[in-house]
Amino acid sequence: MGSREERKEKDKSREERARTSSVNRFTETARARIEKAGGECLTFDQVAFRAPLGQNTVLFRGPKNSRKVVKHFGPAAGVPHSQTKPYV
Repeated sequence: MGSREERKEKDKSREERARTSSVNRFTETARARIEKAGGECLTFDQVAFRAPLGQNTVLFRGPKNSRKVVKHFGPAAGVPHSQTKPYV
């Protein structure tokens, strides 16, 4: 186990860094943390004006399979070893 000081150092490394972010929507706490760290929150239109060709930009996407409907995909419900959720 690490000492208290080591754990504090680890927590400091997880602090937000100054960055420019653009997403569909920000929560108020996320916006506050980004702006407190010296970053800025942009709309997609503002990003398009700054980098029309998308140079020096990174796009992230959330998990694709987090929708409820994905549980119904796969072998038919009732087939041996099927984990598919039936529509009831």
